[in-house]
Amino acid sequence: AADAGLARAQYNFGWECENGRGTPKDLSEAVRYFHMAADQGLPSAQNWLGSCYEKGKGVPKDLRTALKYWKLAADQGHASAQFNAAWAYYKGSWH
Repeated sequence: AADAGLARAQYNFGWECENGRGTPKDLSEAVRYFHMAADQGLPSAQNWLGSCYEKGKGVPKDLRTALKYWKLAADQGHASAQFNAAWAYYKGSWH
């Protein structure tokens, strides 16, 4: 389903790759699937991808990119992304 382009399946498979559930743990593969789902507008994937960029999990740490993905999800009403974006602005970590 993930390879068929279903955003929710791509997000789920990314989570499985990140955590090594049912597949070997592979952070770069996880990020690849999170990107696929995020590019289709799935807010949970956008939020998770923002966290990957914030922490440097599977990608180089990049706070501006983290904020970009949190804002995309926040604009769709994703509560965790709204918090993450607000916290980044509050801390000034998006500079």
